[in-house]
Amino acid sequence: MASELKRPIPIVSPETKPFWNACKEGIFLIQQCLACRRFQYHYRGFCCHCWSDQVVDVPIDGSGTVWTYTVIERHRMPAFNALVPYVVALIELPQGIKVLANVINCDPDSISIGTRVHLTFVDAGEIRIPMFEPA
Repeated sequence: MASELKRPIPIVSPETKPFWNACKEGIFLIQQCLACRRFQYHYRGFCCHCWSDQVVDVPIDGSGTVWTYTVIERHRMPAFNALVPYVVALIELPQGIKVLANVINCDPDSISIGTRVHLTFVDAGEIRIPMFEPA
């Protein structure tokens, strides 16, 4: 697990509380729709593909591949500016979905499309934020 996060954090809503509770335990949840069988992420109370409310939680191991990425070199918000340069990437998971997340614990110049990554969590007060690092 990485160190304490020092920037704005997501707001936990009743709809997303199961996701954030799982993150506290080091578990990353995606969802699968029982009606159309497709996977989804971000966590929500209905299927983004067919609008069914028959979605179930699926814990995953968090391995993936950088599908695309950018390196942030400047940021006007002080909490983020202290982090530059940092990587924001679209991570492709084996389930066929993509997750937007930071890639941490690496030299930003070492990241490229196709880099294998794995899930990690960063403490952020009451919650833990899922991020990725090179495998």
